Amino acid sequence: MYVILDRQKDDWMVLNLELKHTHPCSAKKSVHYHEYRELTMHVKCVIKDNDEPGIQPNKTYLALTNKVGGLSNLSYSEKDCISHILNKIPAKLGGYARYREIHAKMTGIVWNAQSVDSFEKD
Repeated sequence: MYVILDRQKDDWMVLNLELKHTHPCSAKKSVHYHEYRELTMHVKCVIKDNDEPGIQPNKTYLALTNKVGGLSNLSYSEKDCISHILNKIPAKLGGYARYREIHAKMTGIVWNAQSVDSFEKD
């Protein structure tokens, strides 16, 4: 794709566009696209069973990775596992008066932690 900036209109203008892949397409790499990632019922049950006794999501993810023979064989990411756990929180904590405050704080800690130390500190 070739584009230029039209300074008079303060907008970009497309000059040339080629609608073909410049690289070979691979079915193995489709897992990296968000629309192809999904958690199976088995994986959801494993995550739920491991979350109740307090097993960390990354340990669950590593166990599931080893079970299928490596990262390249997974149809989901570690972020998907954490997201599944966070989506179950309203059912468990929704009745508390301070639920919104707790949920906002926990979501901020999980997704905005810069390092393991900052996650553990919060």
